[in-house]
Amino acid sequence: MRKRTAILALALSLILGNSVYVPAAEDTGETAAQETAGTEETQAEQTEEAAVSSDTVLLNAQIMYAQYNYDAAIQYLKSQPDFDVNKDLQGVRRRFRRGRIQSDDDHHRRIQQDHPDPL
Repeated sequence: MRKRTAILALALSLILGNSVYVPAAEDTGETAAQETAGTEETQAEQTEEAAVSSDTVLLNAQIMYAQYNYDAAIQYLKSQPDFDVNKDLQGVRRRFRRGRIQSDDDHHRRIQQDHPDPL
């Protein structure tokens, strides 16, 4: 119950931009051990949420890339707050850049084949 209250309070404070009262452990009758366990669970949930958001970022970037929107996909990855430390995002960006360069080269090669120099 405390976990749900804390999540709801956080969501409301983000939406409303002000603080929301969350009862302390003594208000709800919880012991210090229960509070510590709740803190550990909250940290685990935050780590899980970060992983989910990272997966969502990668999925969104891959969708842009699949739609041939290479530059937008690369910019989206670079705009993430943890891009400088996230090796997965950096690796995907490198792969996208190589794919964009290859695509540009293929495009230019097809144009030259379809329209050779008149000389």
